[in-house]
Amino acid sequence: MAGQFARSADFPVAWLQLDESDRDAAIFCENLLTAFQFVIKDWESPSPVFVGIPAVAEKPDALGSALAGALDRVLSDFTVLVIDDFHLIEDSPPILEVMNAFLHELPPALHLLLISRHVPALRITPLVAMQQAAGFSEEHLRFTPAETQELFMARNHISLPKAEAESLAASNEGWVTGILLSSHLLWKGLPLSGGIAGRDQVYRFLASEVLEQQPDPLRRFMLEASVLQEMDALACDFVLERKDSRSMLGALDSRRLFVVTSEQEQPIYRFHNLFQEFLRTTLQERDPSRYKTLLERSAEWNLKNGFIEVAFSFLVQAENFSLAAKLAEENVLKYYESGRFQTLRDWARSLYPIRLEVPTLFGCAGMSYATTGDYTRAAEYLDIAGLGLERSPNISRLDSLQASRAWLAYCRGDYTAGLDLAQDLLQKGKTGKVEVPVLRMAASHAGLCVDAMGRTREAIDFFRQALAMFPDGDRSYDKTRTLTLLANVLHNAGATAEAYVLQRRALAQWKDLGYPGPIAIALNNLAYDQHRMGQLEESEASYDEALEWSRKSGDKHSQLLIFAGLGDLAKDRAEFAKAAGFYSAADRLAEESDDLMMLGYVYRAKAELNRRMKNYPAAMEWVRRAGELVEQNLPAAEAGDRAFRGAVLEEMGQRKEAIDCLAQAVEVLENQSAPTAETARARFLLARSQFRSGEKSGAESSLRAAFDFAHGCGSDQSLVGEAPCAADLLEGFLAHPTLGGLCGSLLDRGRRQTEREDLQPTETISIEPIKLSVKALGFLEILWSGKEVQRSAWVSQKTKEVFLFLVDRAPVGRDELLTTFWPEMPSGRAQANLYQTLYRIRRAIGMDILILKNQVCRFAENLSLEYDVASFERAARHGLTIPMTDPERLAGLEKAAGLFRGEYLKDVPVDWAGQRREEINQIFLTLVRAQADEDLSLCRYEEGRAIVLRGLAIDPYRDELHQRMLKILAALGRKHEVVDHYQKYVFLLRKDLGLDPPSETRSLYASLIV
Repeated sequence: MAGQFARSADFPVAWLQLDESDRDAAIFCENLLTAFQFVIKDWESPSPVFVGIPAVAEKPDALGSALAGALDRVLSDFTVLVIDDFHLIEDSPPILEVMNAFLHELPPALHLLLISRHVPALRITPLVAMQQAAGFSEEHLRFTPAETQELFMARNHISLPKAEAESLAASNEGWVTGILLSSHLLWKGLPLSGGIAGRDQVYRFLASEVLEQQPDPLRRFMLEASVLQEMDALACDFVLERKDSRSMLGALDSRRLFVVTSEQEQPIYRFHNLFQEFLRTTLQERDPSRYKTLLERSAEWNLKNGFIEVAFSFLVQAENFSLAAKLAEENVLKYYESGRFQTLRDWARSLYPIRLEVPTLFGCAGMSYATTGDYTRAAEYLDIAGLGLERSPNISRLDSLQASRAWLAYCRGDYTAGLDLAQDLLQKGKTGKVEVPVLRMAASHAGLCVDAMGRTREAIDFFRQALAMFPDGDRSYDKTRTLTLLANVLHNAGATAEAYVLQRRALAQWKDLGYPGPIAIALNNLAYDQHRMGQLEESEASYDEALEWSRKSGDKHSQLLIFAGLGDLAKDRAEFAKAAGFYSAADRLAEESDDLMMLGYVYRAKAELNRRMKNYPAAMEWVRRAGELVEQNLPAAEAGDRAFRGAVLEEMGQRKEAIDCLAQAVEVLENQSAPTAETARARFLLARSQFRSGEKSGAESSLRAAFDFAHGCGSDQSLVGEAPCAADLLEGFLAHPTLGGLCGSLLDRGRRQTEREDLQPTETISIEPIKLSVKALGFLEILWSGKEVQRSAWVSQKTKEVFLFLVDRAPVGRDELLTTFWPEMPSGRAQANLYQTLYRIRRAIGMDILILKNQVCRFAENLSLEYDVASFERAARHGLTIPMTDPERLAGLEKAAGLFRGEYLKDVPVDWAGQRREEINQIFLTLVRAQADEDLSLCRYEEGRAIVLRGLAIDPYRDELHQRMLKILAALGRKHEVVDHYQKYVFLLRKDLGLDPPSETRSLYASLIV
C-alpha cells in the first residue's frame, strides 16, 4: 500500500528501508540523509561531520535536531519521508531520542510516514492532540469481503464470488497474509478449505502447497537464499556458490513466490517477511551445517563489500564468536572515533559470553556509556576490559585504560581519584614508558579535574602540557579541543587577552574541521570574551553566528549557553524585555537537560535582571531558588549570592545590613586563588555603600581594590554594568588624582552602554535611504538595493513568512507576532524564537532594517519600501472613488487593475496569508466589475472581455462576472459564444456546487439568445 502510494505520488517521496544496523543513531541519520539525495534535485547531503556525527553522538536528541535543521534548509516543497520497518530499530533508546527530537522540529514542508508492526514508542500524543498525526491500526488494515474480491482480481485475475469472499475474509479475520496464501492456492486451481490462521498452520501450508511444489533446484535456491535480507544475482552467486542466480531470481518473480522486486536497472529481491522466516527456519532444521556455512559466507560477502556491521551480525547468527570478536577488535577504535556508540554497545552485548577476549571493544563501549552519563555501566565495562587485558598484558593498552578510568572519575565528580590516576600516568611517562597520545589524555584529564576543584593555575599548566605534546601543524579534533579548554581556564583566571587570541585560533581550527557543535561553543566563548572587553556589537554578531551553528548541530547545551549570553548582553544594554525572553529560553533548556549548574546561572541572571528593574522581591526570590538547587554550593557561589543580597539591601535603603553582607562576601571572594570579576564587582558594590554612609576613606580603599581586581581578571565589564547605579560614587571621585580618570571612563561607558537602546537617527543626521522592494502579487520577488534576496538567505520558511507579515502590516505589536506565529509555545520560548527570527531577517537582508522597541516591531525610519500590494490598494481606492461621470475614472481603474499581477502569496499555505489573499482578491474583483461596466458603457467590448476573464480566473463562480461576460459577447454579435459560455457556466456550477444559475442570470441569457 505504501509502495503504491509512493509510486503514484506527484510530489517527492524519500524512502528509507531499515535493517538492524540502523539501530545505531549515527548510521540511521546517515542513511536517512542519503535517502533524500534521490528526491532533492542537485543536493548533496551534508557530511556526517556537518550534522554533528560524531561530535554530538553522545547526545542523540541533538542529532535529531541537526537532522531536522539540515533538511529544513533545503526543503521548500511538499515532501514525504517513508521510514519502513521501524519496529526493527525502535528498541534502541538513542533512536527514540533522535526520532522524538526530529519529530519535535520536523520541517514544515516535510511529512513523515512511519511503517511498523505496532505503534511506535514515540512522543506522538501531542501531535495527535493538535491533529498533526494519524495512523492506521490493525483494525483499519483488516480486509473486507469487497476488498478481498478486488485483491483476487488484481493479483490473480480471479473473480471471486461474494459468498466465498465473505467466508474467506471471516475465516482469516481479514488477515492479509492468510488471504494472500489462499489466493495462491486458488491461482493454482485448488479449492479453498477454510481460512489459514496461526503460525503453525501457515508453516504447514507453505511447506506443502508452496515449497514442496517447486522443482528441486528452485526449492534448494529458495531455502539457501533466505539467509540474505536482500537478494541480487551477484550476492546469491557468491554466498550460495552457484552461477545461475539471475535465472533463479527471475523464476521466483514469475512464479509469484512471495518476493518483492525493486524497480531499478539491477533489480533487488526480498522475500515477504513471514515467508523468509519460514524458509530460514526450514533450512536450519533440515541442514544446520549448511545454514551455518551460508551465514559465514554472507558475512564474507558483506565484509568484502564494506558492510562491516552486517558481516558482524551474520557471524553472530552463525555463532562464530571468535571471528566476530576479531572483526570487532579490528574496527572498534574507528567506530568509537566516528561516534557509532550504539553499534559498539550492540556488539558488546552480542559478545558478552566471550567478553574477556574483546577488551578494546568493552573499553570503548564503556567510554561511550561514560560520555552519555551511564557511569555504572561504564565502570562495569572498563573493569571487564581490564580483566581482559590482564590475560595477555599489553602495557600500552593498560595505560590507555587507566586514562579512560581517569576520565570516568572526572565525569562522576570524583576529581581527586581522576587526578591521582592521571598524575600516575604522567609520572610514569617521565621514564619514557607511556605513549604520547596516552600522556596527552592524562594531562588533559588532570587539567579538567583540578579546574573542577577550583585550582585554575594548575589547570592552565596541565592543559599547556597537553598542548605541547601535539606535533607542530597538528589541527586535529583532540588538539583543537585542548586549545579550547586552555582558553576557557585562561579567561577564568583573568588572562582575557591571551584567552581571546586562543579562542580565535580554536575557532578557525573548528571551522576547518567542520564540526558545527564545537564551532557554536567556540563562537559563544568568543562572544563572551568580547562582551567582557566591552565590544558589544562584535559580541552580538558572534552570538548570532553561534546560534546559527548551534541550530545546525542540534546541540541544546550550546543553545542554552548562547541564550544565557544573549540575555546578559541585552541586560547590560538595558534592553530588559529582550533579556527576559532570552533567559526564559535558557531556563527551559536547562530544565529539559537537568543542568543544575546552568539553571543556577540563569536563576541568578534573572535575579540580577529584576534588580536592575527595581523588582526587589522577585530578585531575592530568584537568588534564593538558585542557592537551593544543589545541596552544597561552592564558597565562591555563596559569597556571590551574599554580595547580590547586599546590593539589593542597599537599593532598598537598608544600608547597615548591606555593608555587613558585602563585607562578608568580599572576605570570602578575596581568599580565592585567582581574582574574578565577581570579586571586583563585590568590592565596587561595597565602595558604593561605604560612600553613601559617609565612609569616604573606606570607599576609596574598596574602589581602588575593585579596579585592581578588574585589571587582574582582564576585564572591568562587570563594573561598567554597575556604573549607572553608582553614578554618585564615581562622580564623587572624579577629582581624585589616581582614581579620577578610571571613574570618569567607567561613568561614561556605563551611560553610553545603557543609552544604546534609545539612540535613533535624528532629522539632522543625513542617512542615505535603504531601498527594499517586495512584490507579493503573483510571483514573489524581494529585491534589496536592486539585487534579489536568494531563497537560501532566509534559513527557514518561517523567517520569510514573518518578514512578509511585517512588510504587509508593520508596525506590529510583539504580542500579535507571538500569537500569529508561535501560538502553542510558552511565552519565553516564543519571545526567544521571535528575536532569533528578527536576527535572521537582518542577516538575510544584510542590514538592520527592523526595530523592536516598546513591544512594537517596525521598519527603520530610513527604509524606502516599495510594496506592490500597498501600491495596488492605493490605486484601487483612488480609482473606485472617482465619480462615474468623471472621464478619468476608466484610466484610474485600468491603472489599478494593471498593478494586480496575480494572487497574493498564493504558495504560502498559512491562515494569515489566506485571509489577506481573500481581502485583496475582493478588491480586485470590485475593480473588475467597475471597469467592465465602464467598458460596456463606452462600447469597449474587447477590453471589457479581457478584464472579466481576469476576474473569472480568480473566482470562476462569481455570477455578476458571468452576467457581464454574456452582455459583452452579445454586444460583439457572437451569439454562439453566448450559448457556449452559458452552458459551461451551468455545468461548472452543477458539478462543483450542485447549484443552478440565479434567476437573474437565467433571465438575462434568455433575453440575449432570442
